Amino acid sequence: MLQSMRGFTGGIILKIFMGLIVLSFVVWGIGDFVQTSGGGNNAATVGGVGISNARLAEEVRRQTAHIRQMFGGQVPDEMMKAMNVESMILKQMVQEELLKQGAENAGLRVDDSVITKLIAGNPAFRDKDGKFDRERFKQTLWNMGQDEAGYIEGLKQNIAVMFLVQAITADSTAPKMKVSILHAIDGQKRVAEYVEILPSNVNVPEQPEPAALAAFYDAHKKDFALPESRKVSYVTFSKQDLGKDATAETLYALANKVEDALAGGASMEELAKNLNLKLKQIEKLEMLTPAKDLPDGEAFVQKAFGIEQGNESGLLLSQDQATYYVMRVDAIVPMAEQPLAKVQEKVVATWKAAELERLMKDKAEKIVQRLSKGEKLAAVSTAEGLNVQRSNPISRGKTESLPEEFVQQLFQASKGLVKGVYPLEAGGFVVGELASVIPATPLTEKEIATQQELMREGVFEDLLAQYTLYLQQKTPVKITTRATREAE
Repeated sequence: MLQSMRGFTGGIILKIFMGLIVLSFVVWGIGDFVQTSGGGNNAATVGGVGISNARLAEEVRRQTAHIRQMFGGQVPDEMMKAMNVESMILKQMVQEELLKQGAENAGLRVDDSVITKLIAGNPAFRDKDGKFDRERFKQTLWNMGQDEAGYIEGLKQNIAVMFLVQAITADSTAPKMKVSILHAIDGQKRVAEYVEILPSNVNVPEQPEPAALAAFYDAHKKDFALPESRKVSYVTFSKQDLGKDATAETLYALANKVEDALAGGASMEELAKNLNLKLKQIEKLEMLTPAKDLPDGEAFVQKAFGIEQGNESGLLLSQDQATYYVMRVDAIVPMAEQPLAKVQEKVVATWKAAELERLMKDKAEKIVQRLSKGEKLAAVSTAEGLNVQRSNPISRGKTESLPEEFVQQLFQASKGLVKGVYPLEAGGFVVGELASVIPATPLTEKEIATQQELMREGVFEDLLAQYTLYLQQKTPVKITTRATREAE
């Protein structure tokens, strides 16, 4: 869970939001987040313990209010919705309950004396002289909406879970040597020497031999065939079609009339005439017909190609839920192959493009073969009329305009040839060698400490996520869908 949330976004709002959740976990205690299930109305159930819809709603309200307050109320509803706050909080609450039950099953108990010292040492419960003030303690709990017994029990659960988490993640700090080694590997740069095989480096005949063209056409007949097309009749209506005074209710009422007419066996023509709708036709609808010309874009095409000849679709609603329509497939013209003579110009152009690609790749592969046998890149490139280029130092994960696959293999090589040929985005291929490795600049002690902390956080989250999954395998977890919760 934590891993997926960590990958969700690196935005400051999410970081503050997660901080607020953790703060609630520490200050209020786990017991405040869950209630024993009494039956229904639960957003989730964890091993028999229910997390109520009411408690979830309250926690969502509280957390979103905190976020908005921190940003002066400038976080729009759309952003909050995009962050999927409710789902994130519910998952967090489920994890907390899993950890609480894990601590109980592990036999972790917190002595009353520990709680007494913790409460007495909390600055929120001290008077102006720094001494524990019981009246202040009781008033604070009253303000929090908790009684003393509930607060103490929640605190015990909280501390037990913290001990459990600490035990699980105790070895999450990365040794200095590990940080240094990883940096040495990750921080190095590599320099490549390479040649590009471009269209200008090969000669493609203006016209193929007749036998070669015929063979190429026979192997690719479907690419030059006339595509299947359909003749489609349809009626469509939206609020705009009903006049300026139309409302959602009048549109819905018309939709009901259309459905009733279709159910009564009315034809498309009768439907248009009786309900004052315009019957439209598309003489030649193909899979590649521009979506902008259709009442429901690509969905219209997909639906039309799923209907048998002579059949109607029934009443449909567009993806934007603004337009109703009914369609009928009047005729289907199947795909038809065309004779070579009729499409020869297109076949020749396609053959030339394929031949260009083949010749460039063949030339690149022959260069690789020569380099594999020990020939030098400079000598081979001169013989082939190519120029050797030298890259700038390339960092891991960067490409410097070279093919991504080539750079990946560049970092896999120890020296010499990067085996294989790699396509250029603009056309052509690259063949190259690893020319040199530039070691990473050693980290300072401060930089090592920073990297250790970053790695510790990542390992901590991963260990906690793995342990949560382990607990979930042992403890039944049921999460109610949002739609079901809203219906309750």
